[in-house]
Amino acid sequence: MKKICFIANSLSYGGAEKIISFTASGFAERGDRVFLVNLLKNPGDAGRLDSRVTVIPAKAVKIRYLDRLDQTRKILKAVRAIRPDLIISFTFTANYLASLTGKTLGIPVIISERCDPSRELVLKGHVKACWNLINSMDGGVFQTEGAMRYYSEGMQSRGTIIPNPAVLEEDIVHQVRPNGGPPVVVSVGRLDNRQKRYDVMLGAFRLLLRSHPGCRLELYGTGDDEALIRTWIAEHGMEKAVRLMGRTNRPLRVMDAADIFLTTSDYEGISNALLEAMAIGMPVVATDCSPGGARLLIRNGENGLLVPCGNTAEIAAALGRMAADHALRLRCGENAKKVREEYDPRRIMDLWTGYVDRILGTKEKACQV
Repeated sequence: MKKICFIANSLSYGGAEKIISFTASGFAERGDRVFLVNLLKNPGDAGRLDSRVTVIPAKAVKIRYLDRLDQTRKILKAVRAIRPDLIISFTFTANYLASLTGKTLGIPVIISERCDPSRELVLKGHVKACWNLINSMDGGVFQTEGAMRYYSEGMQSRGTIIPNPAVLEEDIVHQVRPNGGPPVVVSVGRLDNRQKRYDVMLGAFRLLLRSHPGCRLELYGTGDDEALIRTWIAEHGMEKAVRLMGRTNRPLRVMDAADIFLTTSDYEGISNALLEAMAIGMPVVATDCSPGGARLLIRNGENGLLVPCGNTAEIAAALGRMAADHALRLRCGENAKKVREEYDPRRIMDLWTGYVDRILGTKEKACQV
């Protein structure tokens, strides 16, 4: 039995948070003692964690320049008390704090990259120093080859590729409906325009309405850019065609009620929403975002349609193809369901446990030399 300590930015409903909950719970279910140091105090969002995972809050005091120092102190205190065999962290801030903790206490660390570091990090000043420390850790888990290539050669040699699992919280199989009324397009995700590019999505949908009047776009999620998106919708007179539905606790249900799933991100790891939409058999249209998550999932024309980032005309054309061609929707939806096998949660958890055993075994051998 291993003792593992996770360090997480938060336990909210985002994609990285969902996977850290899945992974921590998976180790607990397999008999390991698991602790999770939560950098934000949001215990209400910890419901999907296995009850055997011990959550330790480490929220910083809100004092400028002292909050990170206070947080580091709390993490060090918690990890000293736990004395884990291994620390696992997700996303840049948690990866840095885990690396600092591991280096200070002599505990091996596995960092995990969940998005596209080339788009999210400017490597200069203190960020570069943090980056160098992260790259010196014992191991790293990446979703795609593209994300891994951004890291040092040493980290790449020690790292591994483990994709997200297709975790289906409800047993739903989408039934592709025949051509009839105007299709409903659905998108599920954080309302963050810099990454998700809702300006592109709305522009493409506006073009689609010219050839397919009566179509409806439903956006599920919340985020800092909600007001901006509402303004765009109003400015283009799309209030009847586009609806902001707010956060949903049943994403599979709202996807299943629609006809086509759409995502227009410029960059993304492996989108949980896209993976889940495919797993239930939704016809999907997705941008070929860096560092390659959508490309990993989609075989263009066979299990979905892959389109260039930022190209409203091509996104609109792909939506139009999917809306008009019942046979295409059927083929893509049926083939999309095969991701259930490749990204089966048990298989993904096997990859995690195998990699953790490898890192701990390598560390143990090094100590014996």
